[in-house]
Amino acid sequence: MVPETLFHHFIVALQTWGRKARWLRFFEVFLFRNGAPFKRNQDLILRLLVDAWDAVIDLQCDYRDSQHLPKRDPRSGMTRLQLIKSKDHHKRVGSLVRYHCASIDLLAHCAVGKNPVNQVRIMMRVSLERIIENVLGCGLRPDGTVETDIDLDGVFMVRGSWLRLMNAVYLKSLDSETAKQVQEAARFWGSETNDQSGLMVEVV
Repeated sequence: MVPETLFHHFIVALQTWGRKARWLRFFEVFLFRNGAPFKRNQDLILRLLVDAWDAVIDLQCDYRDSQHLPKRDPRSGMTRLQLIKSKDHHKRVGSLVRYHCASIDLLAHCAVGKNPVNQVRIMMRVSLERIIENVLGCGLRPDGTVETDIDLDGVFMVRGSWLRLMNAVYLKSLDSETAKQVQEAARFWGSETNDQSGLMVEVV
């Protein structure tokens, strides 16, 4: 049984030395046992993440005014769209986009399987509307138009992470109110978003 102190050590490392996707993905190794979700570690890791939420979890990937990136860093002042355009997601080390995706994926891993308590805990912090906004809007400019000069691999990477979170937390929920909320998400299921809906089936 892995002690809580080991997990806490990595949380402190992230808070102290900065956001590193490889350190965040370290937790994923302990969330599954023999291919099945390990509830004890899911609950423990999610609790630690919630306690250090603002410092460790990055759901925005917006560094226009962020304390998590030195001003001297050339990426300081960039939005997620600008980071994708600059191909930050191709960096094997130190990618802010990859850290953003790792944050979302880690939350999804903490909710997969029969873990309704963790699903609710994540719902309280990440609304369905927010997920849909990120799925449909990660490749859009601030004025709502599609950014054409962009690496679509980066867009698909971000969108895939949000879809996995949506699947683990909302689509797999057995709660009737949550199911109703998903069914009434017209923006996602409407005819104007058929291409994104098809992507969801492919990614999840």
